[in-house]
Formats: sequence, C-alpha cells, structure tokens
Amino acid sequence: MFQCVNCIVLPISLCLIGIVFAVLIFALVKNRQSTGSHVVHFHSNLGLELIWTTLPFLIVVGLAAPSIIQFLHAHV
Repeated sequence: MFQCVNCIVLPISLCLIGIVFAVLIFALVKNRQSTGSHVVHFHSNLGLELIWTTLPFLIVVGLAAPSIIQFLHAHV
C-alpha cells in the first residue's frame, strides 16, 4: 500500500518547512523595531489560538500516519 512513504512525506515536509521559514523571515523583516516605536499588546483571541494549536497538530498527525501504518505492517 505505502511502497515509498518517504517519497510522499519528504516533499510535503520540505514544502511546509519552506513556508514556515518564509513566513518567519517576512514577519521578522516587516516587524523590525525602529527607534521610537511602541509595543502593541494583543489579548486573548480564542479562535486564533485554537487554529494555531490545532493546525500544526493535524499536520504532524497527517504526516506521521503513513509512516506508522507502514511500520506496523512491516513488523507483523
């Protein structure tokens, strides 16, 4: 069923890593602190917190599932 799990999971992982680093670099460049700037405090936003907690969890589970299935079938 899963003959080459790495052929599927590795490109997806590399794309996600690239996206995360691009967003990180963009955020760092866009939000550099300059002289005279003021810090803006954000208070709880339940919807946003649920999204940025649930989405990475689902991505990790989705990427781990094929590997775990292949591992269990190989050792039965």
